[in-house]
Amino acid sequence: MANLKKFDCFKGRTIGITGNTGFKGAWLSLLLNQTGANLIGFSNENFTNDKLFRVAELNSICPTTYGCVTDYEKLKSWIIGNKPQLIFHFAAESIVSRAQNDPRNAFNTNLMGTVNLLEAVRQADFNCDVIIATTDKVYKNDERGKAFKESDVLAGSEPYSASKVCAEFAAQAYQNLILQELTTSPYRKRVISVRAGNVIGGGDWSQNRIIPHCIEACLGDVPLVLRNPDAIRPWQHVLDATHGYMLLARHLEDQNFYIEALNFGPYSSDFLSVEEFAKRFIKCWGTENTEIALKNSKIVESKILKLDSQLSRELLGWAPTFSVSMAIEKIVRWHKGYQHGYSAIDLMLSDLTDFFGEIS
Repeated sequence: MANLKKFDCFKGRTIGITGNTGFKGAWLSLLLNQTGANLIGFSNENFTNDKLFRVAELNSICPTTYGCVTDYEKLKSWIIGNKPQLIFHFAAESIVSRAQNDPRNAFNTNLMGTVNLLEAVRQADFNCDVIIATTDKVYKNDERGKAFKESDVLAGSEPYSASKVCAEFAAQAYQNLILQELTTSPYRKRVISVRAGNVIGGGDWSQNRIIPHCIEACLGDVPLVLRNPDAIRPWQHVLDATHGYMLLARHLEDQNFYIEALNFGPYSSDFLSVEEFAKRFIKCWGTENTEIALKNSKIVESKILKLDSQLSRELLGWAPTFSVSMAIEKIVRWHKGYQHGYSAIDLMLSDLTDFFGEIS
């Protein structure tokens, strides 16, 4: 079991989260709040996948400035005005299908949004580290089933992955620029990319994602339509990913610590096909007669995605806590509990207790 007390170093620190109203941002907000951190958020007011943040009333613990990361001046004002010592950059176009339908927006948000953030941090007259969440899809994928390491070649084959690769290159370029400017600047700034697998968890109501589709099929006695059933993905609970990000942030307390990028993925036993994952979810929900239907899709996607997270284990002592079976059980319990009237925040805190033990 992970230990939340080791993050006491965050108490009283100002930590920013872009995309804090999204699924992963909501969970990280609650986690960091448990450490006593002073949180500030920056998110797009037109973002439609903010249901968890809203129903859990997380704005009370992570006040949000609404704006778009493509608006440099507003983003810079948020950073300069609040002086965060650490920023988690989650704001992005994160849906593959939407990126293919509107590639210009994907590149503008994922690349230029990252550039705007890093330029604002570069101009800041205070210490500020940045952890940028990209994706497992940034690696050049020959579909041979290799588990990718951080040192592997990056490449994108469609707008989503390509825009995230561009963000990675921007991060590397800015880190090099900041290092060059150390001779004239007294402020410490580090930029690190984190690459997680298919993150799942309770409260995921996001469009075009498998969890809400599974729940809809189980509840409505309608077929579960899968567009890419044979695709293999590295499934992991959102608390495993966010715990890894927090461990990395804790290591940044050491002024000499730096790593360009880190993977956070599940054990190899949790690399499952989309269809196998769906079958396990349906069985856990208790509606084994739910039909799975296959759909021909024009969306370009990798067939096999696997991550090698050995470096995170060696450097941070990180390891997954929840297996994919445990994650599914917790998601089912979460959503059934929500349907029966339990509050979203209590359900989230229950999962935190299962993950970390007793929390304050």
